[in-house]
Amino acid sequence: MRKYSSNLAFVDLLFNMLVGFTCLLLLAFLLINPIADEGKIDPVSEFIITATWPEKSHLDIDIWIRGPDYEVVSFRRKDGAWMVLERDDLGTNNDWYEVNGKKTLLERNLETLSINAIVPGEYIMNIHNYSTKRNLDAAEEYPVPVVVEFMKLNPFKLIFNITETLEFRQEKTIATFVVDEQGNITDIRTDINIPIFYGGPAGSPAYNEAGQRRNSTSTEQQLMENVEDPNMIGLGGRTDSGQ
Repeated sequence: MRKYSSNLAFVDLLFNMLVGFTCLLLLAFLLINPIADEGKIDPVSEFIITATWPEKSHLDIDIWIRGPDYEVVSFRRKDGAWMVLERDDLGTNNDWYEVNGKKTLLERNLETLSINAIVPGEYIMNIHNYSTKRNLDAAEEYPVPVVVEFMKLNPFKLIFNITETLEFRQEKTIATFVVDEQGNITDIRTDINIPIFYGGPAGSPAYNEAGQRRNSTSTEQQLMENVEDPNMIGLGGRTDSGQ
């Protein structure tokens, strides 16, 4: 009588051992590299505004923003109730760092402002060329191009990216916009100019009866009152003639 043999049981044993070894290997990897949920940081800001201009430029470009309560955040008042000027870039003046006694220029011009809460109402976003020296380097690009980006963070969305140019001491309104109760941006307008540095709506909480900023220094107030060309604060601007 012929006998038959089978290796099926041995194959099953090898297969089960392979599955078990694979499971142990995966478990070991999970224990070595645990998911770092505790290290996650949820952003607290709702919106970010950045202004950039040529990296080697010496010019000092500032962001100015006025909220629905008429409070203004800028280099003059960096910390508002829910708006904060994170970085006041002064051109090349504050872009130097020193390591091991060697000074290096960080070729970057970036100003950043954050809006850290959803506060409904209308906002005004301006940029201003604060530089006071007319005698610029020969390599200076003038009028200076400024790129302004407005970003929503939760969830991320680029609201707009606008490039404008500024003449000497000129201020421009990049946009006005409305934030609704849900944090949506509506009614964006880029066709109007509302000065903030050079005065403002008389009678508003941030300004005195003459339309002058209540917290301005005497030097800055004199600059506002002695603008040589009214177009400097308008959309048309002016060309620096050096006179």
